[in-house]
Order: sequence, then structure tokens, then C-alpha cells
Amino acid sequence: MPSETRVEDPPTQPDAKLLLIDTHPETRQDIAAQLHDYQLEIAASGQNAVSLLEEYSPDLVLCDYQAVTSEGTPLVEWLAAQSTPTPLLILCEWGLAWRAAMDCVRLGAGNYFIKPVTNYQALRHGIAKELERLNLQRENLRYREQLEQTNRELRSSLQQLRRDQLAGRYVQMKMLPAARQNLNGYVFSHRIIPSLLLSGDWVDYFQITSQRLFFLIADVSGHGASSALVTVILKSFTERLLERCIHHGEENLFEPAQFLREANLKLIENRHLDKHVTMFAGLIDTVRHDLFYATAGHYPSPILMAGGKAHYLRGRGLPIGLDAEASYEQRRKCLKRSSKIALLSDGILDMLNLPTLAQKERRLLELMQNDIHEAEDLVQAFSLQEARETPDDITLMMISGHGEQGAR
Repeated sequence: MPSETRVEDPPTQPDAKLLLIDTHPETRQDIAAQLHDYQLEIAASGQNAVSLLEEYSPDLVLCDYQAVTSEGTPLVEWLAAQSTPTPLLILCEWGLAWRAAMDCVRLGAGNYFIKPVTNYQALRHGIAKELERLNLQRENLRYREQLEQTNRELRSSLQQLRRDQLAGRYVQMKMLPAARQNLNGYVFSHRIIPSLLLSGDWVDYFQITSQRLFFLIADVSGHGASSALVTVILKSFTERLLERCIHHGEENLFEPAQFLREANLKLIENRHLDKHVTMFAGLIDTVRHDLFYATAGHYPSPILMAGGKAHYLRGRGLPIGLDAEASYEQRRKCLKRSSKIALLSDGILDMLNLPTLAQKERRLLELMQNDIHEAEDLVQAFSLQEARETPDDITLMMISGHGEQGAR
């Protein structure tokens, strides 16, 4: 409905192109004077406006009600045919206000204003609101196009994986970070032992700012190519988040709980793969030496070793890909000098010949009392040097903290 309430002047978008259509010269002159800070084209009728549409491609059309209803069919058709429909605002005489109100929805108009316009702040506010909505639609369209392009690339990669699993194995290994990497004083290392040629386990670690490191371990349900495909999706998703973080400063995307929420929604989008993923995500502040972490059903829990003691980093959260409304809690832990973190996938539990999970958990803590600094030390501790066939994928990952002298 038209409003005479005083509103603050909205911000102007000087690059926005407006088309004003009105049969009255006085109205055209008055409105043009008030919208001088926009790029404005003027037409005296709907028929005259049609010839301007293709050439000028306005971002918003401000049109007399009678012009758009009596002669505006081509105009309305052109507006609706755009990939993002061009916003339409209607100007009408007071006596036609009730008809204009009913026709706004039919014509796709965002609002209507009574002529002669006296409250130009309200008009400018209406224009700004429609332009803001248009920009959001365009941004969403660009985002969908990017996603479609990414999906096309992923489908192409999937076809290649199906043709040749050896090529798939090569691609998957290329996605992994370096087997051993020193990031700002913290040494990260990992080893993946797949049960098949392709693995459903995945790790990643990288630096996101001068003092913040991000890492994760993930275990996709099932085995083989379909599970490996999910790791490709997750890697592609992580790289896009990292690009947004670097180019747009969106560091909060890598807050562990926020990352798990975003990853969960991404996998929900691909629910046709019928996969879920357990995951543990962590963020290290290398100045304060604080660890922030969140878990999505990952088991066994990572083990923190410091001062000759080892304990599990417990947490709660559903695996990603099950529930779009899932929430994740974020916890904080201060890392002491020489702290170490061991992250394991559940495949390691099959290698422990003990009857209960509680006994296996205790055994893991006992093994961590050994001289372990890197992933290869875990391989030795679990006697996996000659492992060729295992019941499940096994992933071993170690983080040796600041001041750790054992890192080679």
C-alpha cells in the first residue's frame, strides 16, 4: 500500500538504470528532477518504451498505471522474460488506487504510488528496496550458475572415476595435502590405508590466515568409488570456502562449528548419493595456541597428548548429511608446549583384537604413551607397515604442537 510515513533517505545506486514511462509531461519532469542521481531514460507511452527496452535494458521500470494496463502487454512480457525479472513500480491517480493495488500481483509490480507524488522519500525508498532485491536475485543467479558449473565438472570427474579407478585413485591422492607439512610451527602428517583402491576417508589441513590453521578428518559411510566421490565434493566445497575466506575475508566460515553446518547443508544437497560423513574439524590459533574444535559424530574421538598424559577430545554432533537442522557445538582447548593430537578413523578399531569398544578406547590411550610424533609413528605403533587388505579404510593423522622437539 502507498505510504506517506517519513522514512530516511535510502542509499542511491548511481549506476542503476531506470526507465520512467508516463503520459504527463509534468509528472515526467517532476520525477526526473527527484531521481537525477540515477541513470534515467524517459518514455511518453508504453509503446514508445518497448523500443527502449532492448537497447537500454533498465534495472527498474517506473510506469503509469494506464500505460501498463492499456498498452503495456509487450512491456509486461519483456519484463517477465528476463532471467531475473526487472522490477516494476506503478504510478496511478488516486481514483485508480484500488485497481492498481489488485493489479500489482498480476503485473508483477512491487508497489504503487499515488500521483502527483508528494513523498519522494517513500518513492526513493521503494526504488532502493526493489533494486536491492534485484541485486540479490542476480547474485543468486550467478551463484547458481557457478554451482551448475561446479556440478558439471564434478559429473565429468565422476565419469572419469568410473572409467578408470586407477585414475580415480590418482585424483584422490592429488586432493590430499602433503603427507608431512610444517604450518607456522605445527607439524601435520597423515597416512591413509584404503580397504579398496579408492578410499572414503579424507583429511585436510592448511593455513587460512597468518595465525590460524584449519584441519579436519572425515570418514564417508560405505566404501569404494561412491564414497570417494563424496570426498571430491567435500574437497571442492572446502576450496570454495577458502577462496571466499581469502578474497572476501569470511574467516568465520572456518570456525569449526560453522564449517560443519555448511558441510552438512552441502551434503544434504547431494542426498541422492545416499551418504553420510562423520567428521572432526579443528582450528588452531598459533599465537595464543588455542584449539577450537567441533565434531560431527566422528569416532574414535581425537586424542590430545600433553605432559605425558593422553585424553580424548569429546564432543557431540550428528554426522553430516543426515539432518538439515543439525547443530554443532564448538569447544576450546589451550594447547600446552609439546602438545600433540592424534586423529584416527574407526577402521583402526578393527585392528585391535579386543572384545569391547571400551577396552579398545583404553588401548588407544595406552599406545599414545609411546614415542609418537608423526603419522608414520602411528603406523609402527599399530603394526601397519605391511598392511595390504584391511576390513575398513584406516586414516592416521598427527599434529605435533609448538615446542615439540620430536618432530623430524
